[in-house]
Amino acid sequence: MTITLERVPAGGPAREELTALLPGYLRGLGVDAHYPYLPLYWTEAGRFPYLIREQGRTAGFALVRQLPDSGAFEMAEFCVLPDFRARGLGAQAARALFAAHPGAWRIGIMANNAGALRFWRTVAPQAAVQPPREADGEDGFWMLSLPGAPPTRASDQTAPPQDAQQVRVATPADTPAILAVDALALADPARARQITRAIEQGQCRVAVDAGRIVGYVMQDHGFFGHGFVSLIVVAAACRRQGVALRLLQAAVTACDTAKLFTSTNQSNVAARRLMAKAGFVPSGMIENLDEGDPELVYVKFVR
Repeated sequence: MTITLERVPAGGPAREELTALLPGYLRGLGVDAHYPYLPLYWTEAGRFPYLIREQGRTAGFALVRQLPDSGAFEMAEFCVLPDFRARGLGAQAARALFAAHPGAWRIGIMANNAGALRFWRTVAPQAAVQPPREADGEDGFWMLSLPGAPPTRASDQTAPPQDAQQVRVATPADTPAILAVDALALADPARARQITRAIEQGQCRVAVDAGRIVGYVMQDHGFFGHGFVSLIVVAAACRRQGVALRLLQAAVTACDTAKLFTSTNQSNVAARRLMAKAGFVPSGMIENLDEGDPELVYVKFVR
C-alpha cells in the first residue's frame, strides 16, 4: 500500500482531526496530553503539520519543525495509528518526510522506547546516535542526527559532487517520496493518481541529490505523435539550484520523437525562463484553459 502526506491547513476538518488524534498519542507515550505547541504549527514559520493517509484513510500524523539556529529539521512528533502498524507504512511516511524536507535532521526518542529506536535506526541507518542523558530528573532521550547540509540561502550554496546528482526513471518504491515533494499532490487525490499512473507506465523520472528525491518530471509521447512534458515539480527547499533544468534535459534525452513539446501559463515567468534556458522555442498559444491566462506552447527540436 502507498501512503500520502497531507499538509494540514490552518482551518478545516483536517486540523480538527489532527487535534483530536494528538492526546491519545501523547497518553500512549505516558506523557501529559496537553500540547501547547500545536497552535504554533499554523502561526510560526518553519513548522509543518501533516496527516498520513493510506487510500483515503488516516493512518497517522507527523509534526515537523525547522530549527532556527541550525536550519536542520526535527521530527517533533510522529505517529502511526495501531491499525496501520507492522505494514511498512511508517517507514514509507518517514522517508517521504525526509524527501519533502531535504537537509539535516534530528530525531529525539524517549530513552525507554526501544521499539521507536529500532524503527528509526532501520529507516535511517546512516544516522549518528547519541545515548540518552538524564536531565531534570527525567530519563532523557536518544538523539539521532541524520547527515545532510541544512538548507541555506541560494547564494551561499555550492553544488554537490556530480556523482551525488542523478536523474533516473522512477519506480513504485519512489512513490511516497515523489508525492511528498509536490504540495498539490498531498492535497489532491486526482493529482496523486496521475503521478502513480505515470510511474507505473515508466513516464516519470526523478532528480536525486545525495540519495534523496528532490523533484520529478512526467513525460509521454501522446501529443499528436510527439513527446510532451506535462509536469515538472521541484521540492520547495531545492528550487533555484538547477534541478528543474536537469529534469528537463533528461526528458529531452529520453524523447523518442523528433520534437519535444511542453507548455506553461503565460503568467509563469520562471517556467518561461526555464524553457528558454533549455533551448525550447515558442510554438503557439492556447486560449480559454485558464481564464485570462493563456497557455503558451514550446517545442525543442531533438533531432
